[in-house]
Amino acid sequence: MFDHLIVIYCAAYIVARCGGSDGEKNSPAEKRSGIRPRLPEDSEISNPNWQVPDNWTKQEDGAEFSGLLFAGKAEFSWIVDIRLEDQDLENWSIGNLITYAHVMTSCRAVAHLDDKFKKEDDESTIKLRETEMRIYFCSEYLWEKNGQDYEENYIDFSGARSIRGVILHPKCTLESFLYDFGVIELSKGIHPFVPNIGYMPINRKLSTGLIVNPHLQWMETKRWVCYVASYGKSYRNLKDNIAQDYKVKYRVYHANWRECEKYLYYICPIYIKVSFTSTRATTVTPSFPDDPDTWIPLEPPLSPGDEHYWSEYSRQADAVGLLLAGGSEFPWIVDIRLTNHDQEIWSVGNLATDHHVLTTCRAMWNFVGSPWDFNENRKKFKNPRIHETIINFCGTYLWEAYDQTIIKTLLKEQEDKYVAGTRSVKQIMLHPKCDRNSFEYDVSIVEMKRGIPPKIPQISYMPVPEHPITGDFADPDFSMMEEYRWVCHIASFGKNSFNIHNNTANDYKVKYRVYFMDWDKCTAQYFDRLCPKTYGYCTDILTKYPFGKLMCFKSHAKVGSICDHDIGAPLVCNGFVMGLVVRGVDFKFCHNLTPFPAIVRKINYDTDYFMNLILDTWTQNAQSRGESVYGNSALTAIIGIIYVSKRIILVC
Repeated sequence: MFDHLIVIYCAAYIVARCGGSDGEKNSPAEKRSGIRPRLPEDSEISNPNWQVPDNWTKQEDGAEFSGLLFAGKAEFSWIVDIRLEDQDLENWSIGNLITYAHVMTSCRAVAHLDDKFKKEDDESTIKLRETEMRIYFCSEYLWEKNGQDYEENYIDFSGARSIRGVILHPKCTLESFLYDFGVIELSKGIHPFVPNIGYMPINRKLSTGLIVNPHLQWMETKRWVCYVASYGKSYRNLKDNIAQDYKVKYRVYHANWRECEKYLYYICPIYIKVSFTSTRATTVTPSFPDDPDTWIPLEPPLSPGDEHYWSEYSRQADAVGLLLAGGSEFPWIVDIRLTNHDQEIWSVGNLATDHHVLTTCRAMWNFVGSPWDFNENRKKFKNPRIHETIINFCGTYLWEAYDQTIIKTLLKEQEDKYVAGTRSVKQIMLHPKCDRNSFEYDVSIVEMKRGIPPKIPQISYMPVPEHPITGDFADPDFSMMEEYRWVCHIASFGKNSFNIHNNTANDYKVKYRVYFMDWDKCTAQYFDRLCPKTYGYCTDILTKYPFGKLMCFKSHAKVGSICDHDIGAPLVCNGFVMGLVVRGVDFKFCHNLTPFPAIVRKINYDTDYFMNLILDTWTQNAQSRGESVYGNSALTAIIGIIYVSKRIILVC
């Protein structure tokens, strides 16, 4: 078999619903208690008989649960949707933006419509009727409202383009995949706008510049995380797909070619055997009709005497691949930890500049080592452990091999750029009114000794929402979350849970799909364990009456709990950081299958204070080196801070 022909497949637990047996084990008592039925192994899944049409057209319970397929807003920013006007989805396809005006796709995606094309003499160029084909692009949802830049020319986050022409491989045929390659030329270009719209990244060797030929049989050894990116469409068994026209992704794995020959009847009945994907879990007949899915609330057991539930291991606890975030998703989050200490006092931070990390005050309280020195107006600490604090960053996996490039900076000196690494801490600056017994001013800034330069798309700074008219930090109304169709995640790094101590997502960048929850309902139902009265901050007046500063967000089934080692993690909605996690459930209730809500604090409060603090820090550092911050435009560009009308805008 040719070395460029590969096969990938979806694992059993990747798509929302899976088949299997043991239906009799799911008794009504088990369902009522919230104990989930086990998920099937790959070996237990088989496709329905292809000769029985009803197996493929009947809608089974759970077919509509496809929320786990949603891709992040900044993920796969180069894919576009290609479709013919007034044609059904069987004639649509996917393309990849490779330049401002060119889209790469397969030859067969357009050649099977050759009766609508007029070929040129060289038989490789095809002219199209301008009204026949359209290219649609978006950041997340094809029909989302267009965004616009503040420059003279508008930059769209979503829209449509007509076609000027198509260039296909001269040897392209409908009977072979061997030369299945084509490029579409757009009549009007699509402007890149990071992180929403970008160009297709290609892996090249640094020494030669040639495109790398990956050996995918080493996928598991090298711990590669692979997806097939697309747009949600209808299925034969599901006409009204909730993921329709949303950007979606399928976690895929390399498979032995011979193992896939049994699927050729379904996928490749007439073409030669070449590269294709088999989405196994989407085509099976589920036998767990009552298995809860992502958007179905699964209530944790809250009665006394259920301690065994939180520590009991089950096989589906290993199926955490759906939590993994994309390599270009949430490129600003970092891992903050104390060396030689366990994860319960670790936390998550957010890159505000290349030297500063935004996190919570309570997270840093554990890092300073001793109580406040009250004689110094709560500004100094006794025996701080700053030297033990480290900050880790990465694209996907904290301990991935460093990708290093040497660049010439505007400061005319050599600087290393990594997509993964570790930094030590210079100082920790807590809000002067921070109180361990309150969430009121639960925010802090960590300054690193050595900066983390941005490297798009893996490393960048946290994006914050601004009011389109005033330019102030926006105060979102989450009661309108469902109406506005916001997609929200809490981004963090995988850690062990009480029910699993060898988590396969350990130290990988992960995301929890979360949903806004009414505060009164959250406190009444979950605070006995989420925020018990033994903690001072749980009896504070702000906790009782949050005044819009505190919010409660809950994940759903198969996503698991946001735990207290996730404090500092950002709440990201539609690509912007809306808040920080200030409280998650204690480790003894940290369960990677059972959802628990988390308390989130909006970032629009006290943000100006810290933005000015960052600017003052940069000014002092520049003056200590004999430089001028405002007089040196190159330095100002490097640190990424622009001071306008008493506020600071963070830019990448």
